[in-house]
Amino acid sequence: MSHISTRLVLCTFAPLLVSLYGCGPDQTLAPTGDDTAIGSDSDSNSDSDSNSGTDDTAPAATITSVEAKLVPAATTITTRQTVHVVVTATWSDGTTSDVTADSEIQSSARSILDFFAHDIGQPLLAGTVNIQVHPEDGPDPAPIPLTVTLAALQAGDLVFNELLIDPATTADPNKDGKSDAVDDEFVEIANASGVTVDLGGVTFWDSGVDTPRHTFASPTILQAGQVIVLFGGGTVTALSAANAQFVVAANDDVGLQYGIAMNNDGDVANLRAADGTTTLASTPFGSAGGPAVVSDASLVLSPEVSGTSYTHHGYVSGSIGAQSPGTHADGSAFSGPAGVYPR
Repeated sequence: MSHISTRLVLCTFAPLLVSLYGCGPDQTLAPTGDDTAIGSDSDSNSDSDSNSGTDDTAPAATITSVEAKLVPAATTITTRQTVHVVVTATWSDGTTSDVTADSEIQSSARSILDFFAHDIGQPLLAGTVNIQVHPEDGPDPAPIPLTVTLAALQAGDLVFNELLIDPATTADPNKDGKSDAVDDEFVEIANASGVTVDLGGVTFWDSGVDTPRHTFASPTILQAGQVIVLFGGGTVTALSAANAQFVVAANDDVGLQYGIAMNNDGDVANLRAADGTTTLASTPFGSAGGPAVVSDASLVLSPEVSGTSYTHHGYVSGSIGAQSPGTHADGSAFSGPAGVYPR
């Protein structure tokens, strides 16, 4: 049989071969021994070996240790200083990073030192604390021990915020149940320094008497935003106000004849350091060159605590009357540390 006849027979009686061998007009039969003519998936997995190798990606680094320290380094500070805590993590790959922002920082005694800002410790009282750090990741570092001491007073730390020089004959500012021109005189001393100070040994003087009118007991702690009110005499047990203390003049006068001895015509109120000579605060009034004395009412700094001049208590906006020992002129409480170091 000829080659053409064979092709015709195959294409006529074997339709399957048509699809396999491509029978049709002008087509020739592919050699049966050529496997490439038939579809082969021998290369379909040719890339299978390309992903069969091991993964060479290194494991993620982890925190192996955490250190907390003070910058600059310190073991003891005064209440006039603050501390800055820095937290550093060491990773398993040998690198380090600052994780302060991601760490919780606390004081073991917040009454002594507190964190009003995240990583800045503000001392409030004398004592010893541990600063404790809890990082978001990794182990807690060792606590940082710190001792706080009270700062020495400096000129400008204290101001006379209110002075009642000539009390009304019917007034009873010290609330002891009686009116007295000597006992009811007072000076309200404010801590304007922004830090905790100790008034122990500080003396109050007026310009007309050569002995101190009062010596503050040691310690007498006055924190930022607080005041202490010194009366000429009587008792002050009935007085109470937030962030305020009340004391009665203690001097060598028999029977407190002169109290704090502020002359109505004019005088100079002075605070001296424990050395007896260094002036901490000085306010003249009347004929001594300061604001004129007003009768039956006190003089108040304007604005209070931070002002440089005095005004009649009754002229202050919202004034509660002729005087306000231990509170602002409008009767509101002094802020204390919380108002000076807002969170």
